[in-house]
Amino acid sequence: MSVSERERPVAAFTMAGHALVHWFLFAGALLVGGDRFAGTAEPLEANADD
Repeated sequence: MSVSERERPVAAFTMAGHALVHWFLFAGALLVGGDRFAGTAEPLEANADD
């Protein structure tokens, strides 16, 4: 993909914004499900109310 000189700042800003979106999604996934991926989460049965 070739970007003209005039569009280069816009492309850089768009790519940086896209990277930030991915970073926040990754950080959110770690915060919400990190224990499950690490194998340190409590069993689901322990959290059941019924």
